Amino acid sequence: MSKITLDQDEKIVLRCRRHWYFLFLGIGRYFLSALAPLFFYAALVIFTPSLITAFFNQLWGIFFLFWFGLTCFFLRFWLDYYLDLWVVTTKRIFDIEQRGLFSRDVSIFNLANVQDVSVDVHGALATFLNFGEVQVQTAGEARAFIFHQVPNPYRVQKTIINLSHRSPDLLKIAET
Repeated sequence: MSKITLDQDEKIVLRCRRHWYFLFLGIGRYFLSALAPLFFYAALVIFTPSLITAFFNQLWGIFFLFWFGLTCFFLRFWLDYYLDLWVVTTKRIFDIEQRGLFSRDVSIFNLANVQDVSVDVHGALATFLNFGEVQVQTAGEARAFIFHQVPNPYRVQKTIINLSHRSPDLLKIAET
C-alpha cells in the first residue's frame, strides 16, 4: 500500500476494511472449490477404476494445475480484501480501492465538504453481524463515496459526522 501523507496537525481516527464475514465467505468458496477434484477422483475410483490406473499421473497433474490456478485466484481475492481500505483522519477521508492486481484507485476528500452521511444495513445477517454500507455525499462531487461492507457502520457514520462538524475549515468560516 502506498503511504498516506498526513498534515502535521492531522491524525488517523479510523481505519476500515470490509467486514471479516466477506473474507471468510471467500475463503469458504475457495476451500469448497479445492475439494472438487477430490470428489471427482473419488467418483472415478468408484465408477471407472481402470481409468484411474491408466491415467493416474496425468489426472493428478491436472488436479495440481487446477489447485495452482485456484491458489492464484485466492491470493488475488485476499489482496483485494486486504488492500481495500478507508482511512478517516481529522481532516480528510481516504478511499483506497484495489481494482485488479496492478490497479488502485485512491480518492481523497475533505471533511469540510461532507454534506450527508447515510448508512444502509440490509438483512438479518447484516444486522446481526453489524455490517453495512456508509455513503458519504460531499459538496461538489457528482457521486457519493461508499464504504462497502464495512463493520460498525453506525460508529463510522457518527465519527465522520462528528469530525465534519468540528472541521477546521468550518471553524474558520464561523469565525469570520
